[in-house]
Amino acid sequence: MFGHSMLLRISKYFLLTLFVLSVFLYLLKIESRLVEKQSNNCVPQRKYALYGRHAEEGILQHVEEVMDSLGYSNTSIDDDWSLLWCHDYPFKKLKPRMMKIKPNQMVNHFPGSGYITNKVNLATSGLPYVPKAFKLPNQKGEFKDYAFKNPEKLFVIKSNNHRGINIRKITDVDLEVEGTFVQEFIDEPLLIDGYKFDIGVYIVITSIDPLRAYLYDGDVLLRFCPEKYEPLDVNNTDKYVVHDNYRPVWEVASLAKHFKNSGFGMKASLDTYLKSQGKNPEEIWQQAYEAIRAILLSKEQALVTTTEAYPSKRSFFELMRFDFALDRYFRMYIMEANMSPNLSSEHFPPNRLLYLQVIYSTLSLVGLGRRGHTDNTEMVWDPGFQKLPRDQPDYKPVGKEQYGFLEHWRKMTCIFYDWYHVRYERGHCGIGRANMSPNLSSEHFPPNRLLYLQVIYSTLSLVGLGRRGHTDNTEMTWLQAPLETEAAMKDIVVFPEICGKCTSCNEQRCKLCLWCLDKNKELKETLFFAHREFMNRHFYRRIIPPPLSEAEAKSGYEAIEGLTEINQIMHEWIRGKCLLDKSWC
Repeated sequence: MFGHSMLLRISKYFLLTLFVLSVFLYLLKIESRLVEKQSNNCVPQRKYALYGRHAEEGILQHVEEVMDSLGYSNTSIDDDWSLLWCHDYPFKKLKPRMMKIKPNQMVNHFPGSGYITNKVNLATSGLPYVPKAFKLPNQKGEFKDYAFKNPEKLFVIKSNNHRGINIRKITDVDLEVEGTFVQEFIDEPLLIDGYKFDIGVYIVITSIDPLRAYLYDGDVLLRFCPEKYEPLDVNNTDKYVVHDNYRPVWEVASLAKHFKNSGFGMKASLDTYLKSQGKNPEEIWQQAYEAIRAILLSKEQALVTTTEAYPSKRSFFELMRFDFALDRYFRMYIMEANMSPNLSSEHFPPNRLLYLQVIYSTLSLVGLGRRGHTDNTEMVWDPGFQKLPRDQPDYKPVGKEQYGFLEHWRKMTCIFYDWYHVRYERGHCGIGRANMSPNLSSEHFPPNRLLYLQVIYSTLSLVGLGRRGHTDNTEMTWLQAPLETEAAMKDIVVFPEICGKCTSCNEQRCKLCLWCLDKNKELKETLFFAHREFMNRHFYRRIIPPPLSEAEAKSGYEAIEGLTEINQIMHEWIRGKCLLDKSWC
């Protein structure tokens, strides 16, 4: 009797266990489907389009290469793209489309950028670091007077399409040709191994109202004339004009030993050479920075006026290359600014790395350089941007039992596309009371949520996983407003010692205080975007607003009164950030 009763009891427990296990497996299956669905919803559908006469012929090959690596797919300009990369100026033939541009779309040109790159206007601007020039035929009288007073000067005649550059005597110059200009020739150029050269400096304009611009500090483009400069023969332009078939840096012995043999970039190779000549390279680069700042500030209002006709001023950015000449006295001269600079390494394959890094850094700066899923669902991205198969030992899925403890990780990594797969790095903990897996749940203290989110986001970004794509909310995407994980109000407010005393938002500094920013949505968004650019700048350095020394940060920018109100506020905000964190200086 006892044995029969025990057997029945065991059977009941066994059946109950089977029932509970079945329910559990059923719920687990449903949960897995929800996980899969949620994960699929996180996959970004980002697209880019190309535009230009030769866009499909390989001239934008490296743009495609970078975009593909970032998880974008190529589409037509008629589709719903995130980025339209134009080799040709798009605001004429594509103007109807540009007038309908959405806030979550970006184009790599500003309306009116030709005000900066027009060769005649730049040469005859009278700005510092620009060799003296005269527009023909309008300024032929002034040119004759200048040539008469400076009989030792040589001049080159140029057209706006940059074709047919030649040194001419004044008697050989046709002063009646429209669309041309005559410019003073830099007749004592610095020569390296006997070759004249120019220096290409890349910059990006991210905003024009207020004006923000960044200079690519990762490298420069050095181009040498095909033949040695001396003895000068004005009829042989290969001696003094940098053509498309220029001599590359790796064919100039004094620089090739650094560039080719030691693995340095062009800028580092040039810096090393200049130091060997007893010069401080930073003094030379400062001249270039000042020249670029002067040009951009002089054309800002023209760009602001032109852009006002379009729906969103934040939909545009501009990558340019400024070309400089350097004379034997180490003085820099700006020769031209290039809209849509060449980014093809077809003729000079070693330039590929330069172009790829310029493109990637530019996209990162403007908030587009964030890698997502590829079409290969069997692959994930590692921090070094190398594909890892899911069966690799380093790859480890997070168990579902950890969901509660990893609430914020789950929310954050969904933003980064794959919230239930994390790549772990193996290592050893340190000494003392270091905490492995510190608490990241704000359940008991909700105000800690922002701290945990930003710690998680910064960690993922640091190891190469912090790449955010589109959300499902078409009314507010990452392109329009950075998440609080990237920047919160605590990261935007400045001048804590002043804001406690402010009584009116009419005072300029008070406009940067929390209670004033809450009343000014446009300014608040402007500062959020500026903060994101700083965090995503990669190889770029800020040139507008200009860098600050510690003394300048305490005293304030010079000549700020000459700027527009919004530019004054932007300069003051940068100064406030600098006082809080020197890396902003």
